[in-house]
Amino acid sequence: MLHPEWSYQAVIYEMNVRQLTREGTLRAAAAKLGFLRDMGIDAVWLMPVYPIGAEGRKGSLGSYYSIRDYCAVDPGLGTMGDFDAFVAEAHRLGMKVLLADRLGFLWNDIQTIGFESISTPLAWLGAAAYSMELYFDFAGYSLIAVGIGRMIGLPAIKNFDQPYSSRSVSEFYRRWHMTLGSWFRDYLYIPLGGNRKGTLRTVFNLLLVWAVTGFWHGGGLHFILWGMILGLLVVIEKLWIGKWLKKSKILSHVYVLFVIPLTWMVFAIPTLPEIGVYFARLFPFFGVGSAVNPGDFAKELTLFIPELVGGILLCIPQVYRWCEKHRKNVIVVAALFVVFWYSVYRMANAANNPFMYANF
Repeated sequence: MLHPEWSYQAVIYEMNVRQLTREGTLRAAAAKLGFLRDMGIDAVWLMPVYPIGAEGRKGSLGSYYSIRDYCAVDPGLGTMGDFDAFVAEAHRLGMKVLLADRLGFLWNDIQTIGFESISTPLAWLGAAAYSMELYFDFAGYSLIAVGIGRMIGLPAIKNFDQPYSSRSVSEFYRRWHMTLGSWFRDYLYIPLGGNRKGTLRTVFNLLLVWAVTGFWHGGGLHFILWGMILGLLVVIEKLWIGKWLKKSKILSHVYVLFVIPLTWMVFAIPTLPEIGVYFARLFPFFGVGSAVNPGDFAKELTLFIPELVGGILLCIPQVYRWCEKHRKNVIVVAALFVVFWYSVYRMANAANNPFMYANF
């Protein structure tokens, strides 16, 4: 530890309130904590019980029973050692500053040029760049928040699980923003009846949940349209093409990598006419004119190729797992040290780039 004089050990229990009292309320549970103190337990993390199911909801913040019975606590770094904290925050900060912010400049360039003037290759490059920008910005933001929580002793919450390795849109959104997805599932989809009331009701429930998901991100019509498109894709997968996607490993990955960036364009572009122009550039089959600068793709690719390559590599689960496995390797640590301080340098010398999720 860097600060051994600050370090001490504490016994911490995480438990559901119903492990302490039948009433299942925090007030009743708090009255029972005295005997835990007498046992030498320093703190208790109480898990609330949600009113779904006879046994309570197994929530994203923890399971019905204790997750961690013991942990070492350091006032400076909580349940994480100095080294682990540095490694974790270095790559998370790099995801935001070195990848998401830089890829955002590419998307801004495309908007500045004007959708009606870009070439088809640049339109596809923009869709890929925005997809990765949103992922690394939001995943980096989530991981930084989780890391800070771990430093002060809160349980870790998994919010992203390599979504671009998915083989269907349904799987993609089981891996993307997992906390929000589980909330809509538990508090909207299941109370509506889920898939227990026949096919037509299941289709209605899915479309409604996805429409609400779109509205949750903003009141613009493009958000509602984005949600409805995703709902329709989930229904199509559930009723018709889901079995085919499971059988075809390669084509299912191609399907996701083709469809998801297209849906992000609906999400990103605020007006329906502009969405129409952009899609006309993506699929130039209807005579919408020629690009002002046919060489725009090569120019932008040259400027942003390090970020594009880095983003693609980190979207591959095997690469990410290798980095995690070898995170204590001297070369990896040295690389993370450079990533961390270069990210700090970029933040200190760049304009304010807030997290994208603050807009939704």
